[in-house]
Amino acid sequence: MKIILKKNLEPFNFTNYVKYRTFETMCDEKLSNQNSNKTLRNIISDIISEEKLSPINIKENEEEKSILLIDEVDVFFSHQFDKMYNAVVTIKNKHITQIQKDIWKHIVTNKSDEGQLKTFFELKLFSLIDKDKLLSNLAHSNILKNHLKEMINTALNIHNNINTFKDKFKITDNVIYAKDSDGKYSSSTIYNYENSFYYLKLMYEKQENFIKNWINTIVTHIRRRIAEDRSVLIFFENEKILDEFYNSYSGDLGVIPFFIIHAGHHGKVTLLTKEFGRGVDFQSETKVDEKGGIHVIQTFFSVNIKEEIQIKGRTARKDELGSYELILCLEHL
Repeated sequence: MKIILKKNLEPFNFTNYVKYRTFETMCDEKLSNQNSNKTLRNIISDIISEEKLSPINIKENEEEKSILLIDEVDVFFSHQFDKMYNAVVTIKNKHITQIQKDIWKHIVTNKSDEGQLKTFFELKLFSLIDKDKLLSNLAHSNILKNHLKEMINTALNIHNNINTFKDKFKITDNVIYAKDSDGKYSSSTIYNYENSFYYLKLMYEKQENFIKNWINTIVTHIRRRIAEDRSVLIFFENEKILDEFYNSYSGDLGVIPFFIIHAGHHGKVTLLTKEFGRGVDFQSETKVDEKGGIHVIQTFFSVNIKEEIQIKGRTARKDELGSYELILCLEHL
């Protein structure tokens, strides 16, 4: 249709003035400022967030005469015909985003009730007021506590009544879609804070699966090397991840954190942070050398290749045998 329309209009020399648009796009353009390339949504968002505003010059009588040609008349006269166009703006705020993530993680890991969550996150949220103009405005308007309460209640409701929301939302390519009044999934359909917390639920489960598979792979490879009467050094990016691994798997693997002296003995598994990948010599016993030497597992990606080379150098030193492998978690990249 677009090609035929263009071909028929070319002899009249006004093709540059013809635009092929949906009604939604037309409305958005009417509500936009052409000089600043900002839409009304952008401007409202800037006002609420107290971002730096640029003056807008509005010309009088700038409205031009226009002709509306309608394609697919049956769609035009659908159930949405003569309905008011409601332009809605979504305000993005990094602190509120982080608070929502923390609320969901707190519910999943600590099993806190509404009162505990409200007390904890009120203190956390109000400590950010001086750093964030949007939060400051919400606090002074006495609506910040109400929004926090709604976030907590929504998160608890989704966590405790998962089947209620199962068919209401779906995620495609990391974008959440909600079912609209026609039963169709749309990324622009918003149900207050439900979209945010159901998204967090699905992504949290996805992340847990990635981490579980990553840890299971590490454990499988450890057991394989221990069965060969070798020793294993595992390097983690930081002590937090090391502690999580140690608390979950130390019992059945005979894991020793930071124990350098016996790290090279057969059947020993030693957990280390990346700082131990440089300047530390791990002495292997004869039995380990006979079975293939010390095996090193690096569990994180080194931004600096020199760090990876240093960690590799903790095994197969001075013509001794040894091996190295890199086991990464997709969620950490």
